[in-house]
Amino acid sequence: MDLDEVIEGLELLKPWIPEKARKAIIASQILSGNDAYERVRPLADVVRAIIIASGKGIASLPESEELEGEIYLGDVMLGELKLGEFRLKRDDLIKGVTIFAPSGHGKTNLIMQFLLELSRLNIPFTVFDFKQDYRHLIRKIPNLVVLKVEWLRCNLLDPPPNVNRFEWLMEVANLLPYSWGFFHWGTGSYLTDMLMEAFNQKEDLTLFDIYELVKQDDITSRRKADWHDVLESRLSSTLRTLGKVIATKKGYPIYKLLKLPLVIELYNLREADAKLIVSWFLAYELHYRRANRHRGKLYHVNVIDEYHRVVSRQHEWSEMTKEMGDSIIERQAREFRDFGEAGIYAFQEISRIHHSVIENSELKICGNLSSWEDIEVAANSMNLKEEEVRTLDHLQVGEWLVKRRGGSAFILRTPLIELRKDLGDEELQELMKDWIAEISSYDRERIILSEEEVAALQVLSRYPFASKSTLYELLNGLGRLERRVKALRLLIKKGLVREEKVFVYSTRPTEFLIPTEKGLSFMKASGIEIKVWEKVLKSTKQGHGFKHACIIYHAWRELNKLGRAWMEHRVGEKQLDVFAVINGIKLGVEVYVNPKVDWKKLSTALRALDLLVIVSYDAKVHERVKNEVMQVGSLLEKIIFYTSPPPFFKDLKRGLPFLYQIRWKMPEIR
Repeated sequence: MDLDEVIEGLELLKPWIPEKARKAIIASQILSGNDAYERVRPLADVVRAIIIASGKGIASLPESEELEGEIYLGDVMLGELKLGEFRLKRDDLIKGVTIFAPSGHGKTNLIMQFLLELSRLNIPFTVFDFKQDYRHLIRKIPNLVVLKVEWLRCNLLDPPPNVNRFEWLMEVANLLPYSWGFFHWGTGSYLTDMLMEAFNQKEDLTLFDIYELVKQDDITSRRKADWHDVLESRLSSTLRTLGKVIATKKGYPIYKLLKLPLVIELYNLREADAKLIVSWFLAYELHYRRANRHRGKLYHVNVIDEYHRVVSRQHEWSEMTKEMGDSIIERQAREFRDFGEAGIYAFQEISRIHHSVIENSELKICGNLSSWEDIEVAANSMNLKEEEVRTLDHLQVGEWLVKRRGGSAFILRTPLIELRKDLGDEELQELMKDWIAEISSYDRERIILSEEEVAALQVLSRYPFASKSTLYELLNGLGRLERRVKALRLLIKKGLVREEKVFVYSTRPTEFLIPTEKGLSFMKASGIEIKVWEKVLKSTKQGHGFKHACIIYHAWRELNKLGRAWMEHRVGEKQLDVFAVINGIKLGVEVYVNPKVDWKKLSTALRALDLLVIVSYDAKVHERVKNEVMQVGSLLEKIIFYTSPPPFFKDLKRGLPFLYQIRWKMPEIR
């Protein structure tokens, strides 16, 4: 048999026959003429037939070792035959991933699959979102933080921890020209002069200070006047749109955001402003990691969808690049991996993207390309064979040609992520209000409190679920009601606590006070116990919310008056919000502020209970919870539904009269 035919056939069998065994077959064919290949030839013929029948051409098949890793991205396909799962290794992720495909091919879905896996592995990430696509992932990742860019309150000129101020200002002097589109070295040099002059005058700088300095500068020449006008115009327009975002004197430190699963929405920003935000964050990350010696492992992943909005191949050959070198966005692909910062970049037209970004990515994922210019660039960057190039024009939505550096190209099919995309701005703001309050109130200035305010914090630390009116009573030792009201009002004004309204006992919401991050830091520094609040707020950031914890606490308290009750008690495979035993009756209580129900685990608890009470926060949540719970089948007769907390607490106050009807048919909704 012809040796080339043997080699080609064995290439098709890579997923099943290890490299060592394939080499042994080839050696046997060359040295002894022993036709060992004949034993596996029928399988090779079947594989070849499947590939041809698929109509996608012949793509290489991967070694089994190439599919091993922690990050699941989809299934390796041979026609319609699934060969196995493709899992990316962390070490490969840190070397960079590029995704290129036209609009509608599934780039966003693929990135969402990445993010779900990163969340599962507790790997922090930052997504720069231009289309408001990724906010909806909060339904799959409860602790996801989604911030519209206008909610940020930071200081562009504030250096990362352990970074020299002068060094950081020089980086700012480098990144601003790229964002603003300076096309002459003179304007950039003039900006550097203004930054240095401000640096020598005061410590706590913002861009507002630089703007004032530029406006007051004496113009000594026509050329300088041109530089001055350009810089003043750029500063003015940027501060009008991003003033509070990038020039808050005592701003929120960015390094705290690098520990989160985070989406920053850049929707509707001008291109220059979007470039500035992305450049600033990337520069901050690089200097922060380098100054704090963060090396040797993956710390964080940057995800830039619509990458062409912030960098292009045209810029690669611009006059600015020749004079100043690449921007921080373009340098990311080359430099960041050494400091534990990975990058995932997605774009529509590979032919428009900076050459170094493509070349410095370890994993390339390519969708259906119809433009010959794009196909040519993709083929060269991935080092594709002729038959693999033909595959690019036949890929369906959600199918990708994938290749590691030095590896084999193969077809990947990613799972479709079912996700409702109906999260509006108001709902998002409600979900993110804790983070918005924390960021906007963050202030490193010294906090001075009166004795009454400190006493109020001490009481709040001991009674986390006491209503505001109850706190007034507990503060009776402060004297007149006016003093008690003033103490709590000042804590709110100073950003140490915030108000939250919860429907509990009445159809009118009850007001509660919750410490902010700033308040917790002050309490901890002042020796005030905060363990209970840390637990409550940790639950809040994981997606459960203060409302949920508050209702559970009050339900537990009232049930203890009727019998014995426990919070967060496991029954079957389900951890119930409250479990109680009243006159021998085993009762469970589940509170739903968000309509996420695991009915299978709920079923295991129902089998062990005499009765389960499900309390929804409002009618909208109730309808969706009820539809999910209906799947428990005949166990439904053990459930009593409440459409909101007040009717439930009204029955609690009356001693749960339905307990006496437990042997009869239960009312469906109360």
